[in-house]
Amino acid sequence: RNAASESFRILSDYISQLNSDVSLYSALQIVVKSKDTLTSEEWRMASSLKAEFERDGIHLPQDQRQHVRMLSNNVVSLETLFMENVTKGDCGTKNVTLKKDDVTQIIPLHYLPPTSPDEGSTISISTDESTILNTLLRHSHDPKLRKDVYMEYNKSIASNLDVLHALITARHELSTELGFTCYAHRFLQDKMVGGDSKQVNIFLQNLLKRGDEMYRREMEMILRVKKQVEGASGSDYNVVEAWDVPFYTNLIKSHQALQQQQQHGGGNGMHLSDLQFNLEKLVQKGMTKLVENLFGIHMVEVEMSPYERWDIEHAGTDDESNHGGKNGDGVRKFEFHHDEEGPLGTMYLDLHPRRGKYVHAAHFTIRCGCKPRPQFSSENKKKQHQLPIVALVCNLASRSDDINTGGAILSHGEVETLLHEFGHALHSLLSRTSFQHLSGTRAPIDFVETPSHFMEHFAWEPQFLRLIAPSSMLLDEGILSTLVSTRYAFRGIDVRTQILYALFDQALFGTFYPHGQQQQQQNPSLFHSTQFFALLHQQHNVPYAEGTHWHTRFGHLVTYGAGYYGYLYSQVFALDIWKTRFAVATSDVVAGDDDKHDDVMSRREGTRLWKDMLIHGGGKDPNVMLRDVLGRAPNVDTFFDRA
Repeated sequence: RNAASESFRILSDYISQLNSDVSLYSALQIVVKSKDTLTSEEWRMASSLKAEFERDGIHLPQDQRQHVRMLSNNVVSLETLFMENVTKGDCGTKNVTLKKDDVTQIIPLHYLPPTSPDEGSTISISTDESTILNTLLRHSHDPKLRKDVYMEYNKSIASNLDVLHALITARHELSTELGFTCYAHRFLQDKMVGGDSKQVNIFLQNLLKRGDEMYRREMEMILRVKKQVEGASGSDYNVVEAWDVPFYTNLIKSHQALQQQQQHGGGNGMHLSDLQFNLEKLVQKGMTKLVENLFGIHMVEVEMSPYERWDIEHAGTDDESNHGGKNGDGVRKFEFHHDEEGPLGTMYLDLHPRRGKYVHAAHFTIRCGCKPRPQFSSENKKKQHQLPIVALVCNLASRSDDINTGGAILSHGEVETLLHEFGHALHSLLSRTSFQHLSGTRAPIDFVETPSHFMEHFAWEPQFLRLIAPSSMLLDEGILSTLVSTRYAFRGIDVRTQILYALFDQALFGTFYPHGQQQQQQNPSLFHSTQFFALLHQQHNVPYAEGTHWHTRFGHLVTYGAGYYGYLYSQVFALDIWKTRFAVATSDVVAGDDDKHDDVMSRREGTRLWKDMLIHGGGKDPNVMLRDVLGRAPNVDTFFDRA
């Protein structure tokens, strides 16, 4: 990992050098002037590269370009340091000391970290153990325990406060040196909002307004239930605290689900908390069937050579049992093929935890797809294309009990997570662009999450769930209906939280955050990121715990800085596509379609999605692609609808 971080730094520096090469820029200017001779994708590629050059200061005098390069390197170093502090866990990591009996009432002892003999009746849990701590926050009836967990977890990595403030200043200095008003202005230039942060704010304020009543009702419900559960004791009796939200949303969801199940006649005694899915069934009968039905694509698992692996504890060995092979816990390989289009690419699945592994779920492009240069094309192939190679990396629990077929067991949330990353993979695998710079997920950041959010919808669709559910669940239609009914529970709170994070991100890297000393003196309450984070919570009536700084773990401030709104932006698009094109019994009258369909895995709609959107990667204006798929401009009006 250290080598990878250093390689990334070196590569970033090299790209910065290329983007300051005047001869390359001069050649590109000649190409851009020849617009009439270029295809639309070639023009988009040339324009994109020209803007990229200019965002790195190619238009500036030589001495100023050197200064810009130095500033850029400083930004990369700070970004890397922030993420290293988050992932390494050795900067600011703390322990939460709790009563062992209180913890083991919720989590069995064998799932907890080993305890030392001198701990006695207590147990210390590192703030790196996010899964354990979040489980306690959701399930512990003890408000003191929840508060202790929440406070310690959200006070760790304090060292990132200074790193973040330095990054804010460095990004702003770099951006203004390049002629932009702020970092957000620079970052948003090639996004769907066209460099206009006002459009981002209009979008976020629109969502705030539309979801306000729903948010208010949900918070009132939590407060009512809190009073019933905890009684009139303590100074926080009339207040919903930050550590109350995960517990009471989970408690109310469970109660509502039980009532819903009883109404649907669920009779085998199964509850939502009992729901578990089999990974092998999800892969072989779910994901495989999904791409076959939607696109006519065959997804086939193939053997890997030992030297192809990167699960390093076993790489280079010939013992198949060491790395799991097919159906095991190791890395797996799948080839994608279409009868008419031919081979489409390769996907690796690296789904289970191991020592030193990246701890989040992610899609990585190992090789982009593109049209090869003529001198590298073979003469004997009708259709030549450099095929993409991608990897899906998750940390799904390796617990392995017998749910009909054996193999790893997944929660419903893990099913949704894997389908989200699968959406990114399909975007990469199904794109066919001339340039790898525009391949697959190399699209504007406020559009690129659309395919992944779209794929999440299948995790809530009964037709798909029946493909992957254990037989015990299939015998109980009530449990399926109950699961689907819980999808939009506390949607108002979820969306309000995401809006707040997006506003925070825009403020830190936009024109609203005071970067200069004069502004600091005028409004000192806005200068420190923690104070500003607290102020945003207060303004939008979101619970906040004084003394915490959750945002020091917020890696998206680095990877999606000034672009976090894109998650909500893409969710709006994905939901609109789902409701308009895929939801069963949709009217489908837009774009001249008179017929309805009763299959959420419709080949007709899947082909439309592929040929009008996924195939273009980042090689076409997302606004045009969305209009092609929807038959109209996207619509935010139904985002809070439950149907």
